[in-house]
Amino acid sequence: MTPGATASACGWPFLVARGRRRGYRTVLAPDFLAERNLHNVLSESSNGGAAQGSAVCSVDLDHAELGPMTLSYRTEQLTAADLGGASAGDEPVTDEHGRPLEILYGIVARDRLSGPPDGEDLQTARSAALRSYRRFLDEEEGFHVDASRSFALRGVTAVRPSIRTKPHRPPAPPPPAPRSAPAERRPPRAGLGLVSAVAVAALLLAWLLWPKPSKDPTVRIATATAVAPGIVQCGAATTIELTGTITANRATAVRYHWAPLEGTNAKRSLRFAGRGSRSVTTTIAVDAPEKGRVSLVVDAPRSLRRDVSYDVGCVSTPAAPAATTPGTPAPPAATTR
Repeated sequence: MTPGATASACGWPFLVARGRRRGYRTVLAPDFLAERNLHNVLSESSNGGAAQGSAVCSVDLDHAELGPMTLSYRTEQLTAADLGGASAGDEPVTDEHGRPLEILYGIVARDRLSGPPDGEDLQTARSAALRSYRRFLDEEEGFHVDASRSFALRGVTAVRPSIRTKPHRPPAPPPPAPRSAPAERRPPRAGLGLVSAVAVAALLLAWLLWPKPSKDPTVRIATATAVAPGIVQCGAATTIELTGTITANRATAVRYHWAPLEGTNAKRSLRFAGRGSRSVTTTIAVDAPEKGRVSLVVDAPRSLRRDVSYDVGCVSTPAAPAATTPGTPAPPAATTR
């Protein structure tokens, strides 16, 4: 077996983040993922929670359609200076609930890498990620996903798999000459006809009983997730985002729905032009606190189901304090879970 070969490596910037109103999603993805509508593999595979700052996380993937990939990423909280506002400064930027906005950005390579990316390469990916993130904040409701282009990585190389070679063996010696066999006794001709008829009947029966390959397409639910906003004000209405990924191995039509949701979440259809994956999303509104479960259900061409749970906590606002004598502490706020 020869050792694995190395070659120059290329990377594509990517970004996973949430907005001021919308939950976590893939905002920037490599063009080869965005064109196939497979960008959700980034948000599903980079949930490990990289440490903030200079620490870099790496994830090796083996995708059924695209082969090996390596994700290198880190997270950081944003400031007003990162978004380039009129009052740019070091103060943190927050969402509509007052939580700091943070981004998970990095590089996708279509090979195994010899090590973590160079700091300049990550800075290139960060600049591309911030440009897409600003556009995402400007139009959260209508934003889909930006496609990134590749660039040459500086400090790492691509490690190609080793090649297995067959050992050289000398040619085998010729077999010894067969000894003379005794004269073969010929069976009666009637017996030959009976043996042939039995053999033909056995082959026909085996052909009839041999399992035939299925012509039906193979459909499965690859992922199903629910993203809740975290702890909100008790009694306040909040939105939970439901996301799923459905795959098929050939062209087919898929009917699905989210249970037990009704109305706009009744049965819907997806059409696959060939082998691939499609993302499905919807939202539900609940009043905090709320805990529950929904299911992504495929009705055709086969029956499938995948459950996902959610849990929205809340914090209650304390009532106005009654008149107290000086030095008496006010009662603490109650938190409900």
